[in-house]
Amino acid sequence: MHGVGHPVFNASGDVVEYVGILMDVTERKRADEERERLRQVQADLAHLSRVTTMGELTASLAHEIRQPISAAVMNAKTCCDGLVAMNPICQRHAKPQQDSLKT
Repeated sequence: MHGVGHPVFNASGDVVEYVGILMDVTERKRADEERERLRQVQADLAHLSRVTTMGELTASLAHEIRQPISAAVMNAKTCCDGLVAMNPICQRHAKPQQDSLKT
């Protein structure tokens, strides 16, 4: 309940009566609480959306970084295999380099 009132004085300054009004603000308080709850749910959903977007961006970035590195490693392995096949002298030198290229 919300009340507003004031006293009414007579000519001699004595209080004759009080005039006022009382308003039931229960529905307004419920509506304010519901609005705040909905605002919080909306903020939580926005946060969840940002977290999801960051996860997707992280996965995409990891792929974009790994893919060229994997291709370079595969090319290096192919080069080593080709050198060994072309020149048997390279076999004893190729083993340490091939070990370092293992992923």
